[in-house]
Amino acid sequence: MGAITISLPDSLAAFVEREVASGAYGSASDMVGEGLRLLAGQQLDYLRHEVGLGLADLQQGRLSGQSVMDILAELEAEDKRTA
Repeated sequence: MGAITISLPDSLAAFVEREVASGAYGSASDMVGEGLRLLAGQQLDYLRHEVGLGLADLQQGRLSGQSVMDILAELEAEDKRTA
């Protein structure tokens, strides 16, 4: 497994140190790994939710005739107007 070096603000570094000292985690690496697994799970849950919304729209016949590129162009134009 590869090694990654990270820097944390003092408050987060202290939090990691307290959690490891409490015995909740065996090491800072264990704690960071658990946090990343939780984040990955949240992202997956979000994607599942969004896909579910899309499938519900499909089942209800709520479809757009626009391509993804058309939608992106509209969003970019809107961003330019509001910037």
